[in-house]
Amino acid sequence: MRNLTKGGVFATSASVLPGELLEYRMSVTNAGTLPASSVTLTSPLPGNSSTVPSTLRISTSPSGDGPPCAAALCGTLQGAAGNLVARLGSGATESSGGTLQPGKTLYVFFRVKVE
Repeated sequence: MRNLTKGGVFATSASVLPGELLEYRMSVTNAGTLPASSVTLTSPLPGNSSTVPSTLRISTSPSGDGPPCAAALCGTLQGAAGNLVARLGSGATESSGGTLQPGKTLYVFFRVKVE
């Protein structure tokens, strides 16, 4: 995560005050030799925070710069009911994960405002 309000780089923790904006980054890598299928990542959203609309995105870049990866190639991402659900890989839909080729890494980004 990184504190966008104060600036800084991604780290395992950040000091934060109410009203500040945090950006989270998670990565998923297929370290195997065969394609991974039905790839899904589910994670609880951080407590005492609210998701910032329109900041959920999947990227092939660890810095998250550039446009988000196309859903048909990288998957879909939803934040609801206190959870983040990423269905990753080519061919993913809003109800099932797709295929992640060997050696491929996808990055999931989202922002929250601390309450």
